[in-house]
Amino acid sequence: MVTRLRNCVKTNVETVKKNGKNRKKKSLGGRGKLTGKMIDKLTVYYGLAIRRNCHSVENMRNSIWATYYHYCSTDKNPKHENCPTGPESWCSWQRAAAANELSSFKHDYQTFTEDVAKALHLIYTDLSKKELLERCLGGFTQNNNESYNQLIWKISPKIIPSGSKIVEMATCVAAGVFNEGASSLLYFMNATGISLGPNADSYAEREDSLRVSIADRRSQESTREGRMARRQHQIEVLEGAEGEEATLYGPGIDDSI
Repeated sequence: MVTRLRNCVKTNVETVKKNGKNRKKKSLGGRGKLTGKMIDKLTVYYGLAIRRNCHSVENMRNSIWATYYHYCSTDKNPKHENCPTGPESWCSWQRAAAANELSSFKHDYQTFTEDVAKALHLIYTDLSKKELLERCLGGFTQNNNESYNQLIWKISPKIIPSGSKIVEMATCVAAGVFNEGASSLLYFMNATGISLGPNADSYAEREDSLRVSIADRRSQESTREGRMARRQHQIEVLEGAEGEEATLYGPGIDDSI
């Protein structure tokens, strides 16, 4: 989602040749349109829609489109049918409906312009296809696979030519470390006839303890909140630059987000 949204902004600021003259396409980026903050928000909502409804493709799809139509809504033409209902809903229109206050309700957020809504409709259509969402059922991730692959290539780097036997050995060692930690290396060494002493056992214990402590620290809520705060700060800096200099997305401007 974030890649498609950023590419959408970049594509619409490229210079094109029309009637023999160089002209710029109408930009979809900038204040009131697809800002860095809005791109980040839509990406988070897209992920939440999948994770919170990973048991049903239909619920995932409805939740994904709820965000789109929520930001396409106006006072004259509200489109909040897909938004969750009730007084606890994240949708302000639905909260007002639950409190019977729709007669005085006013949208207090920036809605998509017509050109932005048209461009995003194609993205949401592609990213809410049944074939794609079916792969998200169960809420599984690729994190374990990626970690395991990283261990394999750490033992047998891709930049160093290796035969199939070396890669097979690296795969076996990586599987042991992934499942049992550094202590699995002691079993491999013992199987090959290497004499082991207490220092080897102490080393394995230290490595495993260090690995667990690092994982615990990274999973702490304070660390997660810190990353989110830094990310939000970077987005606000970019938005400030846009307002002061009237500069739309240029090459590499979104690399730090």
